[in-house]
Amino acid sequence: MRTFPTRRLLTAGGVTLVFFILLFSLMRRDHGMTASWYGDDWHGKLTASGEYFDMYNMTAAHKTLPLGTQLEVNYPGTGKSITVTITDRGPYIPGRDLDLSFGAARQLGMVSIGVARVQTRITGHDRRYDKYLHQPPPVATGFSIEAGVFSDPLTAQALCDTLNADYRQLGAHVQPGEQGMQHVFMGNFSERVQAAIVARELRSNGYEAFIREKPWTDNPASKSSAETQAIQSPQH
Repeated sequence: MRTFPTRRLLTAGGVTLVFFILLFSLMRRDHGMTASWYGDDWHGKLTASGEYFDMYNMTAAHKTLPLGTQLEVNYPGTGKSITVTITDRGPYIPGRDLDLSFGAARQLGMVSIGVARVQTRITGHDRRYDKYLHQPPPVATGFSIEAGVFSDPLTAQALCDTLNADYRQLGAHVQPGEQGMQHVFMGNFSERVQAAIVARELRSNGYEAFIREKPWTDNPASKSSAETQAIQSPQH
């Protein structure tokens, strides 16, 4: 009897195989989520998939579902259902699981409600997004912006949530440092000048902003005077 070449399949296309096995196991299972929607403020801006956000398309953002996941969403308040494609990351406001495009929320009849409980079910995957299944983890090089450092984790997380509400595309996150200090970082820039431009905007809006080179060390001396000058200098 000829056996199925499991080992060869797993090594040749293991990432894709495991993904679709997990995806199939989740299909036809309903999951409750708290959904919100986003529109005008992000229309025309880049999403995590590299596409420009169109608020009228049937898309949504989720923090962990693979990009390209097709999700059936049912809103019990109206009894309406739609299918959206996950093309972005978020929402980053605590207590929310899914961010629908304005167009998707309008089809469901939940625009005026703003935030509502919905039932979701994975129905498939858009193969145009398969490339994201094979992307290696990002290398910790380049530049990031440190927006604050705190001894209280709750204070650090509160700043992180505020930054993600205002600058969701920069992906603010809390990173523990030495002696229990909590650092709030945001953005991943290949060039220092890119980080400096964003840092100036943050400072103009009342936030602290220091450029840190990756991999960073928990040492205040690593915030060079040149970096501080680049942040504080007027934008031309």
